[in-house]
Amino acid sequence: ATVEAETGNRDLTENSYTLQRAIEVFVNPYARSNGTFGPRMTARLAELNALPKGSNGQPDGDAIFDVVYGNRQDLGNTQAGDGSRFKGRGLIQITGRTNYEAVGKILGIDLLSNPELVNDPKYAAPAAMAYLTSKAGSRSSTATDFFLGNLTRNKLEDIVGHSGGTAEAQDRWDRAGELEDEMY
Repeated sequence: ATVEAETGNRDLTENSYTLQRAIEVFVNPYARSNGTFGPRMTARLAELNALPKGSNGQPDGDAIFDVVYGNRQDLGNTQAGDGSRFKGRGLIQITGRTNYEAVGKILGIDLLSNPELVNDPKYAAPAAMAYLTSKAGSRSSTATDFFLGNLTRNKLEDIVGHSGGTAEAQDRWDRAGELEDEMY
């Protein structure tokens, strides 16, 4: 269900967003109930709007990823260009230097130097499993629950950490149940 939600039969690498779509995805969901933004989202919105525009009126290339993912301590993105270098890739959209490093260590490959390997058919499924295991272990010691089938919607929400929060986790949980019924 997580693979389906993250990729939806689309590309395995996050593509560049239009400015408007980036604001819809990376700013608007964080609006306060009165429609205003806190300091972090106000700064992000200003930074997105200040990006140089190309001939098509849109920011060029991966500049948006450097704004929304760059300098994110929670993702381990501390170097210039980390936001676009470690943007979402793979079956479950692994994002951030720390996550690429953790998955690479588990798989025994250098994902910091070769982040695109997360999309390689040889590594895509193992990388997804390694990510879920590493996130589970680091956030709430649910790795065992994941593999024993004792995973709950709340634990899934902790592992995935999706910006959709509880509603997104519930949708994925429900879809996983549907997929299980189809398979078994």
